[in-house]
Amino acid sequence: MDKYIHLDFGHGYNTTGCQSPDGRLKEHEWTRAFGRQLQEALMAEGYKIHLTAPDNREPTLPVRTKSANKFYNENKGKHIFVSIHVDAFSVAFNNASGMSVRVGTKSGEKAKKLASCIMKEAVMAGVTGNRDVPPCMYWEQNLYVCNNTSMPAVLIEYGFATNRADVERLLSLEGRRQLIEITVNGINKYFDSL
Repeated sequence: MDKYIHLDFGHGYNTTGCQSPDGRLKEHEWTRAFGRQLQEALMAEGYKIHLTAPDNREPTLPVRTKSANKFYNENKGKHIFVSIHVDAFSVAFNNASGMSVRVGTKSGEKAKKLASCIMKEAVMAGVTGNRDVPPCMYWEQNLYVCNNTSMPAVLIEYGFATNRADVERLLSLEGRRQLIEITVNGINKYFDSL
């Protein structure tokens, strides 16, 4: 049975989203560059990829979820939805740091399992920063893309644009490779558990 991953590249060029105080990291640019690298890694693992925002335009949240749900309904197989983001706290550099994986307030057990599998990889890699990771290994939040998809969905914040160490990791080749490995390993473990 085919396995599909719906990749959602977070904010687009129409919405600046967050950026580092020094302007080196812009979320809308980073999510697309990183997302393309993640896409290649996932395809190498045999996954089929559907992009909810394939170009630089920024579809609305309903357009993104409708695209994913339409593709889901037209293609038999196992599906997940992964939204790629960069976090921020304030507009100045500060100590808030680390990766987090979030589910929606309406998310089912499969989404929570997916989030937990990815976050466990992040904990083992030591990229959780100064966050207290919940015992369940995910954060629950009222997120439109997670609450309105027909498949298990997670939103991943890969680090803080307002933390110097996170920015260095997000911008470095080695850091992006580590984050891709975390994500791919977590997704593999999720599908292996089904």
